[in-house]
Amino acid sequence: IYNAFHFIYSPEIAWFRNSLNDIFKSHGRVGSLYSYFSDPYYTDGKLENRALSLLGSWVDSGSNILSMLYSIFEYIAIDSLTLGGQYNGKYSDLFSTAPMMFKDSRNGTGFGHTVTNWVSNSSFKYTDFMFPETNSKIRLNHSQLKVTLSDATGIRVLFSSNENNRLLAHYYGLVDALYQVLLSGKGNEEYWKMVYSTMYALMNGGESNA
Repeated sequence: IYNAFHFIYSPEIAWFRNSLNDIFKSHGRVGSLYSYFSDPYYTDGKLENRALSLLGSWVDSGSNILSMLYSIFEYIAIDSLTLGGQYNGKYSDLFSTAPMMFKDSRNGTGFGHTVTNWVSNSSFKYTDFMFPETNSKIRLNHSQLKVTLSDATGIRVLFSSNENNRLLAHYYGLVDALYQVLLSGKGNEEYWKMVYSTMYALMNGGESNA
């Protein structure tokens, strides 16, 4: 069984994942992260039809955020999950917040926070990784398929994709991965179980609703 998480093949994420050893050498460990995903799905007091099947902002974007983080770190634990602005009962949040802890044998332990938002009237997605040892920040701009570094010298671009179509860029990498899966005959069951168990763990009675 292979669960196709297309988001992890976005060029800026693939670049960051493949560059981690050099990043650790240059900037030290990741101490914290912040991931923000907004989509303009709720406007003028009502939900757009294209979002009706997405089961809320957390299920829609949380799967992308967690699949990305699990492709970088070995362990993730969400401390709490706040779902707000529910429009149609369970699995229908308009925004969410989730503090978390992450751990990796190469990096050690760090802390993070995620926000998903359907009420901002904008489409903007990014993840910031903070490096306390060098007081620097690397931003993965998922909307522009770009990576920037902010430190004492200013802001500079580390990577920028030539692909203009964001979703098409995801699927280029996904098709390559599926081809390798067909050759190997191996799925990714352990990986997708980690993603979904983390995503749904606090939704059944464990969340606090705003």
